This record gives sequence, structure tokens and C-alpha cells, in this order.
Amino acid sequence: MDLVIASPNGDKQKVIDDYNLDLEFGIGLGNDFRLEGINDRLPLGSRIWIPNTEYGGIIDDDNPSRTVKGDAIYYHGRTWQGILQGNIVSPDRGQDYLTLSGTCNNLLKTLIERSSLSDIFTVLPAGSPYIRSYKFNRYIDLYTAIRDMLLTVGQRLEIKAVDGGVVLCSKEITDWGDLLGTENVAFSAKRNNRPVNHLICLGKGELKEREVVHFYADEDGNISQTQSLFGIDHVGQVYDISSKSGSELVSAGRSKLKKLQEDKNTAKVVLPDAVGMSVGDSVTAISTTYGVKAKANITGVVLKIQGGLCSVTPKADGRADTVDYT
Repeated sequence: MDLVIASPNGDKQKVIDDYNLDLEFGIGLGNDFRLEGINDRLPLGSRIWIPNTEYGGIIDDDNPSRTVKGDAIYYHGRTWQGILQGNIVSPDRGQDYLTLSGTCNNLLKTLIERSSLSDIFTVLPAGSPYIRSYKFNRYIDLYTAIRDMLLTVGQRLEIKAVDGGVVLCSKEITDWGDLLGTENVAFSAKRNNRPVNHLICLGKGELKEREVVHFYADEDGNISQTQSLFGIDHVGQVYDISSKSGSELVSAGRSKLKKLQEDKNTAKVVLPDAVGMSVGDSVTAISTTYGVKAKANITGVVLKIQGGLCSVTPKADGRADTVDYT
């Protein structure tokens, strides 16, 4: 893949094809890159990108070194996603929340302008779904805010680097299982008819003075403090959290049982390497033999280019988001 190297103001300087690049972006990833194999000294603030893709960013630091093998240097910086992540969406003065209405792309444009990023990001004016009165979480990073906002209307953020800038727009979420063939995507699943449905939460105190809270899950996984499953259907567990009491104990216990209930139907989808998969897309896998359908949402992407070979590895959070049995 060709790599464009541009000046800090975005003017193209050269195009190279011999380099090593490690780049990652997404939820829980660094949203950064490391570039090696370039002998030239690049100015800090230089931009790099692979044309017509979302792979690129800005060089924030360089790291020269000398070893017995000679001089070397690598460059490190934020991806486009990392630049967005470094800006915070805040409510206007005197307001509790920032609330906006408009088409997805118009809202993207507003957010970019509010963050003073119009010199690097351009938003396409093309038609996109309308969002009414979207309320942003307080003091949320811009990358997360955009992802959350677009998800409400089945869209994701598309980023494309071109000569002269970086173009943003909303794009309908793609299920890559449909494109690759749902029966060609690997997965492993587990169906558990009886996960823990009674959690005994032990808080602060000693012996009879110890604070104890009981939580129960019903047949449908609803959590309350009323028991509905007994005898052979009852599965209990003790949760020792001696540092908590009162509302903190209640909140921690409820969250713990909710997590335990998620073990009822689980699956892990093995995401195939594929250029074009992006954060917000999904992959569905189906076994018609056993009547299982698992779907995982893509939460990150890792790009590696070395010696002319390129791999693009999508990431999920380790488990399928939905599992259906027929």
C-alpha cells in the first residue's frame, strides 16, 4: 500500500511504498500509530495516510536512536480517531447537556466546528438520516460521542483520507457476515440453561452485624429482590464485597448478577481479516446444522504493514453481542 507523507498543513510531500506501520483504532485501543523504516527526518506535525482509507494520522513525536547496527528512527502519533478522541464535547455555558437535532452529517459538521477541527476534517454534505434532540453525555470525548450518536440511527462514522484533507460522513452499518457468507464465519457458542440466579451479597460488618443483600433473576433474566426460581431451578452464589455498604452494595450486587446472567447464551465470533471492516460494523455467523446464530460488533481495527505485506484485523470485545438458538 502506498503511504502519503504530507506537511503539517496537509500538502503532499511524497508517496512511499517501503515502510513499516503499526496502527490501531477503536474502543479500548490506543488510537495511535508507529511508523518505521523511513530514513528521512520528518517534521513533527506531519500527516500520513493511505489514500482513500481511514488509516492515517498526525506525527506527534519522533524517536531517533543509535545502536551497533547504526542509526534508526521511528515516528509515533495519533490516528484520525485519536485526534477526535482528544477533544471533549461539553454542554454550553449554563446548560446541563448539549442537545442537537439535524441530519447525521450536519451534526458531524457542527461537532467538528465546535472542536475547531475544520482545518483537518471536512464533512460531506450528502444526505443522511435525521436525528431529533440527541442529548450528549456530559464531557464525553468526541470520538465516543460521534459513535454513540450515529448508532442510534443505525449508522457509523466513515473516515477517508484524500489529497487536501480528511473527509467524514455517516455510513449505514455493514454486516460483513452477509458479504462473506454467514456460514463461512467461524464461532464457538455455549448455551447455559441455568446461570446463577440468586446472588447473596455480603457487605461491611462482622457476623450478625454484616450487611447482607439478596438479588434474584427470573426465567427471563429480570433482576429484583423477589425470588421466583426454587428447588432444582435455583442456582445460588455468594458475592463477598466487604468494602461496600448501603446503596454501593446494592448497585454492585445488581451489576454482578446481571453480568452472571449474561453467561446464559454466549458465543465468540472469530472475525476474519478484511480491509474495509470498521468500528461499528458487525459480523454474523450461522450454523444451520445446530440452529445457532451469533452476531459480534466490531469495536476496533489493527493494521500492520511490514515488508510490503499488509494485514487488517478487526477486533471485538471477546464475545458475541447477541446469540440466538432455534
